[in-house]
Amino acid sequence: MYQETFADAPYFEKFSEEEVREFFEEYRQQGILYIASSDTKVIGFGAMLPLPRALPRDILDKLQTVGINVNETWYNADLGVDKDFRRKGIGTQLVKARLDAVRGQTVVMRTSGDNKQSQSIYQSLGFEQIPGITQVVEGRRQDGRIKKDVRIFFIKKSV
Repeated sequence: MYQETFADAPYFEKFSEEEVREFFEEYRQQGILYIASSDTKVIGFGAMLPLPRALPRDILDKLQTVGINVNETWYNADLGVDKDFRRKGIGTQLVKARLDAVRGQTVVMRTSGDNKQSQSIYQSLGFEQIPGITQVVEGRRQDGRIKKDVRIFFIKKSV
């Protein structure tokens, strides 16, 4: 399901089974992982990691320059919902479950600048875009090419 989720717009990314296994093993061992299911089918997932485990040093340094204590912040790593179950609130529920798990702590997330649906979900839950912080991400696309895209960052400060 991970592969199918990110194969679609706006990412069109391609991941090997081994890469996906590694992601989920890290989420399971080092972070928080929620799975949504319907009967026996997985229909969604949401993962979090401590921020220093999730992002490269240069991005952590940028986040620190705007006052974020990276050692006391979580990163919303991945969110995906099966195509047949989208627009039913499952993604929002997975985000809320993760936020509840780290209640009182600051959470950062990133998404493609083109992913308006993701931005809308997070903004509706109180996330605000962090001005001036972007990351260029390079990844393999479905057609085999390596392509870059710009990711933007959002924050929800602890309450």
